[in-house]
Amino acid sequence: MITPEQAHHGINLGFHIWILFTFLTIFFFTFIAQKERDSVTKELNNAINKNVPAVMDNIDKMNKRLGNKLDWGQVNDMANKIEEKYGNKPDPSIDAHNKRLIKIAVIICGGLLLILIGAIVYFTVYKKMDIGLGTILLQNFVIAVLIGIIEAVFFLNVALKYSPVTTSDMMNQIIDRTEYHINEQLEQ
Repeated sequence: MITPEQAHHGINLGFHIWILFTFLTIFFFTFIAQKERDSVTKELNNAINKNVPAVMDNIDKMNKRLGNKLDWGQVNDMANKIEEKYGNKPDPSIDAHNKRLIKIAVIICGGLLLILIGAIVYFTVYKKMDIGLGTILLQNFVIAVLIGIIEAVFFLNVALKYSPVTTSDMMNQIIDRTEYHINEQLEQ
């Protein structure tokens, strides 16, 4: 037999879980995701602007050593095709994936809320227990505000300043892929 105190603790825990999950979901999709995207874009732009001129100079030197086999017109055409294909357009597969994630998060938030409401109705209406719902709501409101402040401070001062990919990692990948395509072009 569940006592009113046990029901109170269960509902309270349910509210904690729901508030935390909902807050993190909203915070991530409205703020953090955009900041991460901006951070990656900034890192890529810095890496490209800093290193592409040297890469192009090296390609030009290599081309001269190999007897000017590289057709810069073709390289330019290839660059234009890449720009046309990928340019400033979002990747449809990434957009679809992110939309699925948002739907999943909304379904989970909604499901948790329905379970919580069902439990509240069960204990207060069906079992006629005084579970201290007002106290639960007040405590969880205060906790939600405090968690929101802590999460915002953490993300703004730590998480957003962390660089998961270094510029050198990106440049090594860019250089490797560029050299691969240039060598492929020279072998033709």
